[in-house]
Amino acid sequence: MTGPAAQDPTGGAALARVLRACLAWERDEPAAGASWPAGISLQDAVEAHRVGPVLAPWRDRLGLTASDEAWLEAKQRRNTTVALAASRQLVELVAALDAAGIRVLTLKGIPLALRTTGNLAGRHCGDIDLLVDTADLAAADGVMRDLGYHTSVGPAASPLADPCRRLVLTMNNQLVFSAPGRQPVEIHWRLTKHELLPLPFDEAWAARTSMAVAGADVAILGDEHERLFVTVHAAKHHFMRMKWLVDVTRLLTDVDAASWVATCALAHRLGLAVTVEGSRAMAARLAPRRVQRVVGLSSSERRRAARLTTLMWSTCLRGEEGRLDRRFHALRMRRGLRYRAGVVGSAFPLRLLDTGASSLLLPFRRVPGWAQRMVERATTSR
Repeated sequence: MTGPAAQDPTGGAALARVLRACLAWERDEPAAGASWPAGISLQDAVEAHRVGPVLAPWRDRLGLTASDEAWLEAKQRRNTTVALAASRQLVELVAALDAAGIRVLTLKGIPLALRTTGNLAGRHCGDIDLLVDTADLAAADGVMRDLGYHTSVGPAASPLADPCRRLVLTMNNQLVFSAPGRQPVEIHWRLTKHELLPLPFDEAWAARTSMAVAGADVAILGDEHERLFVTVHAAKHHFMRMKWLVDVTRLLTDVDAASWVATCALAHRLGLAVTVEGSRAMAARLAPRRVQRVVGLSSSERRRAARLTTLMWSTCLRGEEGRLDRRFHALRMRRGLRYRAGVVGSAFPLRLLDTGASSLLLPFRRVPGWAQRMVERATTSR
């Protein structure tokens, strides 16, 4: 392998340069050096990172071949068709859950696309994510089945039935429903697994705002909660897809100072300031000088965040999650019960952590893999 492909085999570095230019053009700013290099597959990079909607409006500026331009245009047409259908499906779901007296918040998806781009097809449309209170989970499960959806255990049985209920609620944070001809739907009762983002539903509901989708209003997270959720979600996956990097960059660019201070205060209260600073530094790579630093961090926390950013950027360019869990969990410094041993581990020098010496603490800050896989098989769609 020679040329650009030898230096950038996955196309991650080239894609990051192109995305930086596209986001600058979105803000009506000049950008240079955005031509896609020959010898690297644009289509493979776009498919891996799900950023077609970001590149499609600017395809005539990227120095693409005619076939790649046509492919991007066709891909965005398909994404628009899927997004239109998903918006109608979302409204139907929210109406059915509301009629059953279930409070529901829509996560990411169509509302996030509208929030950050003003276009429902402005980001890749994959599935529909909904958040409900744990107390309403069984009722939401019933509503979904009445609408013709089912989980991987089949149309009749529910993984929430005894004896699985306690295991599912403890070790997972979502049920994935599917139905023929419709987008998959994830019903969440927590924003993340293992209490990484311990935001009570009542607090999220009290701070909610609304978004008009397909002629109806749907409830979504408030501004500060949305920023925190999107940044932590991307960091949880080590920014494996640049789609999440674009989301974080758009949400954190040119934030009002008072709102950013409130976001930082929330991150500190939930023990996630290091994670948010690491994600903020990731966003700053696509929007230099337009993303504010997290306030109130100590020098040691900033060093930990910088180390975290380095790990995540490497993962992002490769386009695969990799085996970063041990160092990642320690750098995050979560203070919840499931991460308390991780806090102890994070007190060790980073060099010691990198050698794997903290592996003795791993069982205390992560659910065993065999148990997690068992639950995920029972709660995700076929």
